[in-house]
Amino acid sequence: MSDLAPLDESITLQQLDEDPYPIYQRLRNEAPVLRVKATGRTMLTKAEDTKYVKDNPELFSSDDPNTPMKRAFQAHTLMRKDGEAHMRERMAMAPAFSPKVIRTDWMPQYMRVAEEYVARLPRGEIVDLFPALSGPYAARGLGILLGIEEASDDDLQRWSQTLIDAAGNFGWRDEPFEKSDTANAEMNTLFDSLHERHLAEPNNSALSVMLNADDPIETMQIYSNIKIAIGGGINEPRDALNTILFGLLTNPDQLRQVKQQDDWERAFEEGIRWVAPDPGLVTAGDGGYGNPWFPYSEGRYGHDHSGQRQPGRGPL
Repeated sequence: MSDLAPLDESITLQQLDEDPYPIYQRLRNEAPVLRVKATGRTMLTKAEDTKYVKDNPELFSSDDPNTPMKRAFQAHTLMRKDGEAHMRERMAMAPAFSPKVIRTDWMPQYMRVAEEYVARLPRGEIVDLFPALSGPYAARGLGILLGIEEASDDDLQRWSQTLIDAAGNFGWRDEPFEKSDTANAEMNTLFDSLHERHLAEPNNSALSVMLNADDPIETMQIYSNIKIAIGGGINEPRDALNTILFGLLTNPDQLRQVKQQDDWERAFEEGIRWVAPDPGLVTAGDGGYGNPWFPYSEGRYGHDHSGQRQPGRGPL
């Protein structure tokens, strides 16, 4: 049997939260596969390794019972399921995200929200786009898409961040879970109140298509799906928008080129390559690919936002 990955006891959760990139750079060079005691996970920081684990789900499973996500969401979410179980819950809301529905329903709505929210920005002064535009814009668009327009922008953003904080609470502190318990209760109450409207007036929103399905998934899994969308559907577009704006505004030559060529799609692609999310998986059985060996049920994180910054590598 190959050796286990080395164990690091010096890296802290605070360091990874405040500025992980110098750590990732060092690990890519010195220990690209490393067990980190503070996280209880094996960290993979090189592009080829993160790609390998994503391409081999039979060895690296999403079904990790030891992450804080189940406690945070009060549910075993589709993000921690594989195969048919994952696909059933994923496909339950897939009609809301079909290319046709995106084109006919959501694009006009998102454009309307964008025009409205940009128009209300103050003029002639410095503006913090994070709270003034990017966050509210992402929240309002998602609320419409999910069919929970009754939730305010502030509530959606608060719920999203609360779920993120609790799902990432690898230190298992009480406070993040107490906040997520409150958020879950608020969301469940709202979702309960929306059944009548969506059953009486079916539409293409995620909540409506799941409630009106011929063979609907369980109610709490419907709610879990909506919460997953809230947890990742605000911060991801918000941060992508901020990243792209920052990149263009600090590189005027690239901004000019994008404007001249009307090539905003490439700007988007570069923005999400530059700052990428990370998947978390667990080994489904003893195995590996050379060194090191991953024992059964070993949690690991493939740090795509490290691999994306690896010299000589393109998008993963």
